[in-house]
Amino acid sequence: MPVVSIPKKKIKEFFPGYKVTEVQDMLPYVGLDIEYVDEEEIKVEYSPNRPDYSSYYGITRSLKGILDMEVGLPAVTIAKNNKNLIEVDDSVSDIRPFVVAVVAKGCNLDREAITQLLGMQEDLNNGLGRRKNKASVIYHDLSKVKFPLKYLSVNGNERFGHTSLGQFLEKNEVKKENNLPSSTEKFPVLIDSSEEIISLGPIIGSENTKFDSQSKDLFVEVTGTNLQTLFDILAVIVITLSDMNFSIETVDVNTPVETFSCPNMKNKQIKGIRVSHINKILGLKLTGKEIINYLKKSRLDGKSVSTVIDCFVPRYRTDIFRDIDIIEDIGIGYGIFNLGPTVPLFREPGTRSHNSVFFDKIRQTLIGMGLIENLNFDLTSKKVQYDLMNLDYNETNVMEVQGSKSLDRQILRTSLLPSLLESLSHNIHEGYPQRIFEIGKVFSSLEYPYERWSLGGMVAHEDAGYTEIKSILQTLITIGLGRNFRTVPSPHRIYIDGRGADSFSEDIKLGNLGEIHPSIIGNFKIRVPIAAFEINLSKIL
Repeated sequence: MPVVSIPKKKIKEFFPGYKVTEVQDMLPYVGLDIEYVDEEEIKVEYSPNRPDYSSYYGITRSLKGILDMEVGLPAVTIAKNNKNLIEVDDSVSDIRPFVVAVVAKGCNLDREAITQLLGMQEDLNNGLGRRKNKASVIYHDLSKVKFPLKYLSVNGNERFGHTSLGQFLEKNEVKKENNLPSSTEKFPVLIDSSEEIISLGPIIGSENTKFDSQSKDLFVEVTGTNLQTLFDILAVIVITLSDMNFSIETVDVNTPVETFSCPNMKNKQIKGIRVSHINKILGLKLTGKEIINYLKKSRLDGKSVSTVIDCFVPRYRTDIFRDIDIIEDIGIGYGIFNLGPTVPLFREPGTRSHNSVFFDKIRQTLIGMGLIENLNFDLTSKKVQYDLMNLDYNETNVMEVQGSKSLDRQILRTSLLPSLLESLSHNIHEGYPQRIFEIGKVFSSLEYPYERWSLGGMVAHEDAGYTEIKSILQTLITIGLGRNFRTVPSPHRIYIDGRGADSFSEDIKLGNLGEIHPSIIGNFKIRVPIAAFEINLSKIL
């Protein structure tokens, strides 16, 4: 976990009227872990999903809201300056295609402020920047940078300081760890109007433009492979520079495709959060007006419209995506220390949950019919989930792991059946019949909620067929769960034509069942017929 040091003298400066111990006691209630305290400083750990905590300015911003010193959306004034221009050449499109930047003027930097900026740079590079592979931040002394700038690629023979780019990279052994090409290929660089290379992304800035305690004006660049991530990082930097009393100016970026101005600090909106839902999650009875007040204490804002809340989120809060993220901040604004423990009224203490009891009924019924329970990972591969099932990959419906290091763990599964087939494929050396089932979660990005409970079952042996799998499912639904059951013939790509059906209970479609197509069985290297079913347990729950 990343760590930020907060000098106690800064706490006295930022929070007049409060004792250091009073502010220290509030740190855990804004999501920070206190790692170390001595007479001079407090060291805190913060979650990587809160990059705005990468400096003590961001932590101070949150604490001032909780303490009612400053509430609501932080104000950032940005002046337009058309002279701050970066021209992006098409030569970087296949290397490191994107750049965003900002100019900050008029602040005297002391040693502690520089330490905070450098610490924030490192954390942003390692966190949102994925160790600089996705994005990287470089600071410059603005007085040593001459606009307009050019962002382009050059070969390894280009001069960089007192040597060439290729020699510099070889000497410092940074090429390999930053995924840069060889010295005979191209490197992304930023060049100012005097034709001097001021930075080599994602590695380092020029020694000539390095900032120090004498610098009053800064130029900050962020280069990378994902434009959205670059804007996220820049928003965190801009709000921090604004808190440091810098005056912020825009930078225009002219690409072969479009021209845009940065930074973009436009607030995000999340609309239509029901007051009843907020109170249900938090276990409170808040009014719309009270909810708005607690949003402001978490440095957000909102408006109450009838029985729902429309929320406004500052651009630098890259961790907020959905309703539940907003509700968490409402709880922080209310004060986690004000929340008391409660015992649910619908169950006696120590009793099992409804889901646990329900799933046990299913287990007992299926085990009684000779099936063995399987447990598989929620993460699986595209090959197992789609290719081997003869299905087309639908990226709009799938939650994919970004930058997965394993081909076996690329996506969240949308069905249990591929996992069960994979289990059977690992047990072809065992005797038949094999009868298995699994109770697990499946996921879809097109549905809400995005995850649901599912039940899958399979039988594999020489005589496995539709009649057997239907009798297993029918026994489970009618006897085990006490519900009516029927099937309706229906074609499915994974089943043999004429040997598949949809299953229903109380006129609710639960799922499907049938005999797995021989081509799919062959894909998994299994040599016996297989019949299977899968139903949506969340509908029954």
